[in-house]
Amino acid sequence: MIGALIPWLATIFSLLWAYPWARWLLARSPAPDGGNNDRVLVAILTPALSLGGLSWLLMLLAAISPALAAAGPLTALLLALSGAGVYVWRRARAEAPAPAPTQHTERHPAAVAASLVIAAVIALTLFNAAYWPFGEDDALSLYGPMAYRFATTGRFGGAGPYDAYPQLVPLAMAYPHLVGGQPHEYAGRFVVAVLAVSQIGAAYILGRELYGRAVGLAAAYLLATTPILPHWAASAYTDVPAGTYALLAMIFAWRLSRRSSAIDAALAGLLAGLAAFTKNGALLIPAALTGWVIFTQWRRGTGAGRAISGRETALIAGGVLLAAGPWYVHALLAYGYLIPPTGWTDQASRTLAMLLGPALTPSHFLLGGVLGVAGAGWQAVRLWRARPVLEPRAALLLGFGVPFW
Repeated sequence: MIGALIPWLATIFSLLWAYPWARWLLARSPAPDGGNNDRVLVAILTPALSLGGLSWLLMLLAAISPALAAAGPLTALLLALSGAGVYVWRRARAEAPAPAPTQHTERHPAAVAASLVIAAVIALTLFNAAYWPFGEDDALSLYGPMAYRFATTGRFGGAGPYDAYPQLVPLAMAYPHLVGGQPHEYAGRFVVAVLAVSQIGAAYILGRELYGRAVGLAAAYLLATTPILPHWAASAYTDVPAGTYALLAMIFAWRLSRRSSAIDAALAGLLAGLAAFTKNGALLIPAALTGWVIFTQWRRGTGAGRAISGRETALIAGGVLLAAGPWYVHALLAYGYLIPPTGWTDQASRTLAMLLGPALTPSHFLLGGVLGVAGAGWQAVRLWRARPVLEPRAALLLGFGVPFW
């Protein structure tokens, strides 16, 4: 009985060990309304930093010596870092002034209903991930074998020509195996699903900060009720977790355009780098972040808005290089290329039908697909109408979103 619980205890620990660091960082990156107790953002930033940090450290230990890529050294290191986070966070809390009491406002019945639907979708998705073993092609042939090979040998690979794929997800799935001593597909699926469904909360935060709480809730509801999301969130694929990191990077990039903050800059770069450490296609996120920095500089030249400073730009670049650089250097040296020449590369279809795909496939996207495509068009109109200054919210959404189409 105890042996069966060990992989699940490892899974919970792998998702929560960075909680004190998330609280400490967000206390220095308060929400625009001045609050620093954003429970939703804490709840999604914690697993994002926890799994990202765990996978990165496991990669580093394996690079030093495969023998170090074991449960004991990694768990001891994570416990030490978590303990240091508790110390730093509690010390900062003791020195900080008492926060203002939270203002509780009555919620509209429609908002309550939408929140209940979102919570139900998240719960069912996580149950689905924990109940079933791997079932999708790439999980069976790529991510599962990668996690198994690493857990048993301390070495990367196990997927043939796909070995150069970024390793955040396989390494996160390998940890319950390392601790439990045997493969555990259910814990592996669950840990990735938690990171994946965090995208719903990230959509809420981004919508709230751009347009207000009602828009944030609508964004989260539309995303949660998109049929394709719960399915792939529970599949142990890398696409949805990479999207979570992308949305988090957008949140802090937006905050950085409104105020000077070293924490926002570092988090924007770090999260963009973790997106690229999750999936090759997410290399577009650091590129979009670069474009956002240039946009703020240009817009400031027109007399509007705030430009991201050189120091903040250096912090963004440092975060990206720290999070993603080691893996891509390894891929280049070990395999001879940054991005593996997979079968999908030459099958990319850049057509109008593909651009309008979410609106044309209601079985996958429902209403959210139609509104998403229409919203992108409306944002383009708003961007054009605001010229020559250009509307920053439209620029952020289009700059990060359109490249993936």
